[in-house]
Amino acid sequence: VGKASSPPFPRYLRKLTPHRQTQPKFIDRMTFLQGLEEKELIVLVGLPGSGKLSIAAKLERFLAWRGYSTKLFRSTSFRLSAHLDPAEFHSCPPDLDAQRWQEILEWFHAASEGEIAIYVGCNGTAAVRAAILELFGRHHVRVLFVESSVDPSRIMQSIDRLVRSEHSESECEGEGGASGRSADLNLKKLSVSSTLALSPAEVARKQLYAECLTQCKEWYEALQSGEAESCYSYMQVINFGDQVVMNELSGYLQSQVVNLVMNYHVQHRYIYASRHGESLANTKKLLGGDSNLSAEGVRYSRALAAFVQSQKDLQGVPIWTSRLRRTIQTVAHLRESHSDVRHLQSLNEIFAGVCEGMTYAQIEAELPEEFAARAKDKLRYRYLGGGESYFDLLARVTPLIVELGRIRNTVLIVGHQAVLRAIVGYYTAVGIRELPYLSVPLHTLIRLEPTLYGCIEKRYTMDLDRFEAGEAVYWTETEAYHSHTC
Repeated sequence: VGKASSPPFPRYLRKLTPHRQTQPKFIDRMTFLQGLEEKELIVLVGLPGSGKLSIAAKLERFLAWRGYSTKLFRSTSFRLSAHLDPAEFHSCPPDLDAQRWQEILEWFHAASEGEIAIYVGCNGTAAVRAAILELFGRHHVRVLFVESSVDPSRIMQSIDRLVRSEHSESECEGEGGASGRSADLNLKKLSVSSTLALSPAEVARKQLYAECLTQCKEWYEALQSGEAESCYSYMQVINFGDQVVMNELSGYLQSQVVNLVMNYHVQHRYIYASRHGESLANTKKLLGGDSNLSAEGVRYSRALAAFVQSQKDLQGVPIWTSRLRRTIQTVAHLRESHSDVRHLQSLNEIFAGVCEGMTYAQIEAELPEEFAARAKDKLRYRYLGGGESYFDLLARVTPLIVELGRIRNTVLIVGHQAVLRAIVGYYTAVGIRELPYLSVPLHTLIRLEPTLYGCIEKRYTMDLDRFEAGEAVYWTETEAYHSHTC
């Protein structure tokens, strides 16, 4: 009697190395974070109107999205200046902000996973910066200074944007930071490109900030104003990213900060994002794979092309897709009008390992332990057989996020559910635990409009029957504002 034959080796594992076959079921959080050996404090430095809060909000959003426990703190005078006369707080160098510094230290110690604090204030004298370095150094906290420096000719434009935002930001604080405010809020006033005339109240505020700026210049000391600061870890961002100067930077985290801040700019643009049209795998509720579009997906491809061609801001824009057939086929009707079409590996859907080509019902029946593990921790769960977790996906998408921060023109992205959750979740500041559940439905185009202190999100839900009927407007729109500072 011959030996009983063993079951065939799963086809999904045949080309995988033993190392990939034995990956842990849950990715270790610190393996994902990499290189954070001690607590870190990022200190924003700069004159009023230099964009400190905008840079700080961008850093907080990025680091939280990457999985770091991050919190933004504003100096006492910085918080009050939005509600009272700025001149009262900047007519002379501010005192040491011992109260706020103590709050930061308490947060580091009270929150067992508190890792990165971002402190926003003028911090405009060498004495203040030396005191910060000395205090936090005693508590084994690394300090990185980030100074924003803006030419006088451009700083008043920045103050225009600052005073436009104050009313909306105060409303945000009053509403507990809820995103998606009431419809009467003029979201466009927060846009970088807003050309609306200033209201009388905003003109008055602008004058106060101009006076404050004049007073601050009398005592402000730029970084490296003395030999003592030449050994500090710092970077100077000049004219909103036109030039960046770095000094004594080291470690993985600081390199990530550099990559992000080097690409900082305030140019207005849109990021459009859509899932592919419905695929044949979608009709069967199968995970992953590389199937073609269904008939409904082809209809969406035509509807998307007609929409793009009807929008002035989408004419000839670069198009990014994954390397999978369903995204490439979704933009097939745009190739003649858009010459810059790129197919990027980083936009591929999350890899489901041995679960590729299965339904969730099949996974629950055939791999109950895997099904339960994924349900328990969808963020950290890594699919069996060399699959990915959402943490793996975020690491893969990070260079794409940095590139999106660098480009200054509108772009259209056609991708997949998980990867678009990562991108949309980043811009809308969705908590990392909620990110795997973010709604990104089929046949919906999402427009992201980054602003100084948040993001305006507009969703266009396509009605394919109305499109086929020849209606000029075959979509419905919804809009929400997501604050990054409240």
